[in-house]
Amino acid sequence: MERLKTPIFKFLSKVNTMENNLLKEIPPIEVRKISLPFSDIDNKYFYNNNAIISTLLAYMSASFPGGEKGFIDSVRYYESAIDDPDLKNRVKSFIGQEGHHSHQHRRVNKALANIGLAADKVEESHAKRVTKDRQQWNPKNFLAYTVGMEHFTAIIAEYALKNPEVFEPLSPSVRNLLLWHAVEEIEHKSVAFEVYETCVGGKTRLNVMMAYGTILNLVRIGAGQFEILKETKEIPKFSDIGETMTLLFGKKGLITGITKPYLDFFKAGFHPWENGLIDSYDDWKQKLDVY
Repeated sequence: MERLKTPIFKFLSKVNTMENNLLKEIPPIEVRKISLPFSDIDNKYFYNNNAIISTLLAYMSASFPGGEKGFIDSVRYYESAIDDPDLKNRVKSFIGQEGHHSHQHRRVNKALANIGLAADKVEESHAKRVTKDRQQWNPKNFLAYTVGMEHFTAIIAEYALKNPEVFEPLSPSVRNLLLWHAVEEIEHKSVAFEVYETCVGGKTRLNVMMAYGTILNLVRIGAGQFEILKETKEIPKFSDIGETMTLLFGKKGLITGITKPYLDFFKAGFHPWENGLIDSYDDWKQKLDVY
């Protein structure tokens, strides 16, 4: 991997005591075109027959097309103000990755709708909310929000790749979709941050929009998941609740695993690459057979 001469390394040059850890090779941002059938999604509750986890994942997929278009728009707004050619290239690759993520999640949302999960309806309503946010918020605030949400998705991606057992109950096409998405979220996790540092700056705005965005999205996740679950006209089992609590809050649970890296965002001098590249990244990248 070729080391990039971007604001990442301007940041790295400031911290001598952590240099050995921080100077891990930063991966290039590769725009991979994939095509998955999604015909193997034949169970409405496709995650271990668990209604709660399945509808949560369905909502997350439904939120991606509109959300990622918003991220693209927030970064593209400042594209003409960027002079650094390396950062310009990284922005283009970021846009390419996010655009293809949206396309593939639209496809899986249709497949989910076909088996009784209203991901297509929620996709449309969520996209309208994001468009309204972008129209109403100051562009600086919307970019700061994007930085926060990109960190959030990156630490979830890192959690997933460190805990591969979370993929086990999924069909091969959905597993490959999430693996591909996670790898690419890690690759471009600092791009929005670098654009913000270059064109806007200011840590307070970042912290406020991260906190606000977290609360906003928790509310939207709950409402969107309920909408999908309501369409199924079925009530989750008690065993679904127990499995969900373990997946989220257990010793190796999602919330348990991302709490520290989430809070790291609020530290002075934070940078998305301050902890380097997760050890399992190369292994997972090599397993991608869906190019």
